[in-house]
Amino acid sequence: MATLKTIYLTTKPGISRMNLITVSIGFYLASLGSFYPLSKFIYLLLGTYLIASACGMHNSYIERNIDAKMNRTKNRPLPKNEVSPKIILYFAWVLLIVGLIIHCFFVNYLTAGLSFLTWFLYICVYTPLKTQTWLNTFVGSFPGALPIVGGWTAVSNSIDVYALMLFLVLFSWQHPHFYALAIMYKEDYKSGGMKMLPVIDETGERTVRQILVYTILMII
Repeated sequence: MATLKTIYLTTKPGISRMNLITVSIGFYLASLGSFYPLSKFIYLLLGTYLIASACGMHNSYIERNIDAKMNRTKNRPLPKNEVSPKIILYFAWVLLIVGLIIHCFFVNYLTAGLSFLTWFLYICVYTPLKTQTWLNTFVGSFPGALPIVGGWTAVSNSIDVYALMLFLVLFSWQHPHFYALAIMYKEDYKSGGMKMLPVIDETGERTVRQILVYTILMII
């Protein structure tokens, strides 16, 4: 029988933590170095946590068979059959809907829209592309960079050049970060049928070039 801890692990807690950090940074900068109004900030964090957890659960559900083929992920709850996939899918939809409602009614519609777009791009676009093309990292960097913009819009209720600058910093950073991880887990990704660039780049030259280009862009 599934325990709360088992269900919690399917949310991929690292995703939630990263999203909470980035929305907090966006909120802090947009409010000129504060977390005012505090009530809105708390609702932003709560909704973000629920939506990010839904992303983790949907991803765990979709990739459960792939996870079973990789050493790094084979001991996760779903590949080990420690919890029913239907339960995780049910929880994921509930968390997503509740999180979006919180953002709609207690933050603003723009932030709620960005939150939904983040979920959609991550689950409906990025996740399927991981087994189709090495460009999945490029596509996945969009939902990965949107939360910091959501933190900004929670205060400003608008997207301006400063929000786009924050987006580009996070967008650029993700490429060297995830390519480095893909190099570390190259054989695992190959076993799971993931078309990560280091898997199909036999010499490693293309991977190094991508890391260099996006690192320079991030610094700029």
